Amino acid sequence: MILCIQILKWTSLMSLTLLVSSGATQPMKKDTIIRPTDESAAPSDSMYKNKKQITTADSIKKESWRSFTNYFRLDFFSTLNAFHYMNAKDLNSEKNNFYFYYNLNIMNQFKISRFNINSTFYNELGYRKFIDSIGIKNEDIYYFKFDINSPLNKTLNATLSYQVKSQFWNTWQFKQNANGVNEHNLSTAYFSPGYINFSSGLSHDFWSTCRWELGLAGGQITKIRNESIYKSTEKEELFGIVKGKKRKVEFGLNLLLQVPARQIGKNVYWENSSRLFAKGREVVEIKSYSLDFNNGFHFLFLKHLRLGLRTKINYDLSVSEKMMISNMILFGFYLSNKM
Repeated sequence: MILCIQILKWTSLMSLTLLVSSGATQPMKKDTIIRPTDESAAPSDSMYKNKKQITTADSIKKESWRSFTNYFRLDFFSTLNAFHYMNAKDLNSEKNNFYFYYNLNIMNQFKISRFNINSTFYNELGYRKFIDSIGIKNEDIYYFKFDINSPLNKTLNATLSYQVKSQFWNTWQFKQNANGVNEHNLSTAYFSPGYINFSSGLSHDFWSTCRWELGLAGGQITKIRNESIYKSTEKEELFGIVKGKKRKVEFGLNLLLQVPARQIGKNVYWENSSRLFAKGREVVEIKSYSLDFNNGFHFLFLKHLRLGLRTKINYDLSVSEKMMISNMILFGFYLSNKM
């Protein structure tokens, strides 16, 4: 008994000595939390994945139906290029000029419960100003898309989509009259024409942010808001709409491809936004299909320089019997050289 009491006294004295010696180098804090040696100070969320019941308030909030994640992307750049021609064959069309190009791309993704809500806005403008002559608009387009999809599995979704395509600025056609004076006639204007596409169907995700969409039920609305283009072009029907009417509705199938700017090599990016529309009653006639293909490759180098190639293919029998193809090479100084 006396031996046990003596051991207890030695143990207490040694504990007090160790406590005093450690306090000399690191003062004790009142809010210090003593944890077991096999538990980290901030356990990761993965420790709770296999638990059936979660009692913390933060964990309950994460599993609530109100939980959501939001993604926002903004990309903007502009460039100013100057061109000079020497020994040109056509002095009227190949004059010295300045070229301005602008592009804006905004993407937003909102997730809640079993639904994903995505929106995309795209706008570009290309303008060429001849030093001693007129200015010509080369590119002008705005594109807005809104879709709601519900995942069926990891890559397949049920989708509802709504998209709008038009231009913001007037387009003029210039020609000389009998007196040799240049006249300008209005050919397109804001929402003249304008296209609204709506569809419901399936979509397939690939490469994280890219998507194929098949609209099994939907259609296209074509509108002309500015009726003065009938007078300036001296035509009774434009874009499939007869003079006196403001819109045309067609039902059919939609096939869409969306590839936001994606890096495919060192400093090389690829983007694509395309749509194929087949009229319901004429789905077996390929000539009745309408195609809107927009593809671009971009090579970024140094800090503010970029070389780009953009190809556009448009086909609509109500506009022209031939497929219209345009290729544009861009090389210039970009204020924000990012994709």
